[in-house]
Amino acid sequence: IWGEYSNPDHGHSMSLFERALFMSYLSGAGQITAEAGGALAFLTWVNDEGLYELSPYGEVCSRFRAFTLSCPDVGLPLTPFAVVLDYYHGAYPGFGDRRAFWHFPYEAGDDMTWDLINLIWPGGWEVMGREERGTMVNGPYGDTFDILLQNAPQPVLDSYPCLILSGNLTLSAEEAARFRRYVAQGGTLLLNTAYVDLFPEYARLASGNTPETVTSEEGRIVLFGPKYSVEQLDGILRRELDSRLPVRVSGDVQYLVNLADGAVLVTLINNAGVTKAPRERPVIDAEQQRTATVTWTGGSALDSVRNLRDGRALDIEESKRVNVTLPPGEVAVLKLKPREEADVGKS
Repeated sequence: IWGEYSNPDHGHSMSLFERALFMSYLSGAGQITAEAGGALAFLTWVNDEGLYELSPYGEVCSRFRAFTLSCPDVGLPLTPFAVVLDYYHGAYPGFGDRRAFWHFPYEAGDDMTWDLINLIWPGGWEVMGREERGTMVNGPYGDTFDILLQNAPQPVLDSYPCLILSGNLTLSAEEAARFRRYVAQGGTLLLNTAYVDLFPEYARLASGNTPETVTSEEGRIVLFGPKYSVEQLDGILRRELDSRLPVRVSGDVQYLVNLADGAVLVTLINNAGVTKAPRERPVIDAEQQRTATVTWTGGSALDSVRNLRDGRALDIEESKRVNVTLPPGEVAVLKLKPREEADVGKS
């Protein structure tokens, strides 16, 4: 019965639902299935045309569908980093003490994985009782990471410019050989000093001062420490990211970057300022708007920038930079077109 069990005050906010749809679509999802979405999208009464009227949930779905029809090809999401975890990592946010598989106390490698994920997506581990905070987060490096396990096949490893090992890793001889081949074929391995025993040839090349870059044939190994610590990774990740994307995004927002049909799509999401308890109305803090600056670094100059959500053209500063102000919970999808064919495939 609409109003008693189903209404906009129950469950997630419509803002979070809409942001999740756009994030999933621009990340390359082929299908998005919402639990009970077909029922929730409609009210229980019909209009004058004999059709069930859309609920607020259904209105979000309708707007999102219109966007997908106007933008049917999101191209290739750029994720230059892959975090490689132990096959039996057991990482789980849990609802109390950190425990692998929700049973085993964390060890040093488990803590490293928790710290690494929290560095990439701050506050994203623990969302219970936080009124939607942490469900989606404004991260410092954008959504430029995928997660793999240590047994990922060679072609999968080779498809990423940068790999980061994390967790209580024990590699088989074949698995270790894959990472050696990855580096020899031009990859960049971000290697914590806890793992140098797995690759003694890399340890011998280093001077012992971290962070340090070691060149091995065509690829690189970037050693960082201390053991099982991510404290040196921030600067490393920022430098690597600057060389892997055709844009630089500044401002406290979540962002995704896609290559699509000779253009670059940059999705900007402001996850701040919208909170909601399970059975209460959403609370909007208007002061939590965010301004993001997108700077084109792909060579040439920008010919145009358009927000695909409303079709509006944006002003371009110095032929390479645009500013976008996002109210709480807002999403913008920018299409950047260079004046000439540019080097947009850095990663």
